[in-house]
Amino acid sequence: MDLFTEKEWRELEYEALCDQMARHMLTASNDIQEKLQQDYNEISMAYNHIIAHQESCLFRDEWEDMDGDITFGNHDSFSSQDYLNLLDEHEMLYDLNAFESSMHTQAYLAHAPQGTTTCDTVLNVTTWGPNYSTGETIYGKVYIPKHLAHDIKQRFGKNPPLCKIAYNGSEDSREAANIRMPWKLTHIL
Repeated sequence: MDLFTEKEWRELEYEALCDQMARHMLTASNDIQEKLQQDYNEISMAYNHIIAHQESCLFRDEWEDMDGDITFGNHDSFSSQDYLNLLDEHEMLYDLNAFESSMHTQAYLAHAPQGTTTCDTVLNVTTWGPNYSTGETIYGKVYIPKHLAHDIKQRFGKNPPLCKIAYNGSEDSREAANIRMPWKLTHIL
């Protein structure tokens, strides 16, 4: 159980720092006192800015406002809210694709013959790696072993081949077995 909120902890840290600086100023020479006073003023301004920013974030959307000095270029044709909406859409795109892939997988497995965990599908290779590659199907991400990736590259180039993929299990079972992708390419048809 926390005794203090995050804001209270920040206030305590700030007050302790200010108290420490005040005690140091009493024993320091004049030129050091001036420097400590400047540091104290900068810390106070930074602290007040942080508190004001945190409080303003309580009443904002998820994203930082794009106005001001954090953006580049001419933004006359789009409003700040347009950019925020685009960021929201971009963030949700991965989740949407993962959800759709999961739904396709569940529908396939529900209608497949008992015990069947493989399917034939078109595979689009998305990443070519030195040890393995990855691909995408309507069922989700596919692990492509090195030898099969080489075969795809030689035989098909950029054309997506028809392949047989094997289901690696649900997310929980894959996590327990340290398997990241839901499917594995077994052979090219």
